[in-house]
Amino acid sequence: DIYVAGLYLEDKTNNPQQIINDDKAMSIRLQIISSMLTSEIMEAAIREGLKKSMKEDYDKYKEGIDLICGVFSSEPTKVGDVYDIHYTPGIGITCSKN
Repeated sequence: DIYVAGLYLEDKTNNPQQIINDDKAMSIRLQIISSMLTSEIMEAAIREGLKKSMKEDYDKYKEGIDLICGVFSSEPTKVGDVYDIHYTPGIGITCSKN
């Protein structure tokens, strides 16, 4: 295991398309549990995963993606670090570490 992640939604659902389409507040919390995960590896994995899943929309959301990746590349990642990524409708994305 490298990290533990949780997705927090306003309404419980198992429908990924609904999660993607809903313009509702949501958060992701990521806790690092392995020293094998570096800041560089995390940033690269996020970018690669988003490029694969977003395809042609990746460039459309590049500013938000850069914000999310910036929280990982700002300083070294270590065991116990907790990253929070929040989306608030009408405001956008905020990211924090610890």
